[in-house]
Amino acid sequence: MDTYKVKAQPLSEQAFKPYGIYVKPGDRVYPAGDAEAGEMRLAVCAMVPQFNLNRLDRLAVRFEFNQTIAVLSGTLILVLAPPPSNPQAPPEKYTLDYQRLAAFILNPGDFIQFERGSWFLLEPIGGEGKIVWSSPRKGLPDDSEYVNLTQRGAAPIEVVL
Repeated sequence: MDTYKVKAQPLSEQAFKPYGIYVKPGDRVYPAGDAEAGEMRLAVCAMVPQFNLNRLDRLAVRFEFNQTIAVLSGTLILVLAPPPSNPQAPPEKYTLDYQRLAAFILNPGDFIQFERGSWFLLEPIGGEGKIVWSSPRKGLPDDSEYVNLTQRGAAPIEVVL
């Protein structure tokens, strides 16, 4: 199956606007989640490369809370798409809008928040990265939060750096 190519772009307020908030010095954002998701917390997470950016076959998606990320160290790629248009469906039936898929290059000091239900994958490039992450969980997304694209017949994603 052919891959869907998406070019990684530098993070900017204008480019990120369709997906969420690019937090500038002096701005405030508020991590928010449903009561059932649990109390929102901030955690420092170390990340090591684990995905193949030439053939991504999965993205995470969570409707219970928004995602707030501040990069402390390293360079990361954030693959992001708007929430599925069919959130009531089971995860294996969620729709992914490939035409609105984006990849952003995140560097130390970048601070963003994207909306609930957004498709996403965050991956360090060139070594370890550290982030501050808002979540009701103690760590990064686990396997249960990922939807496997190729198992449902959708095209894998190739991030072009």
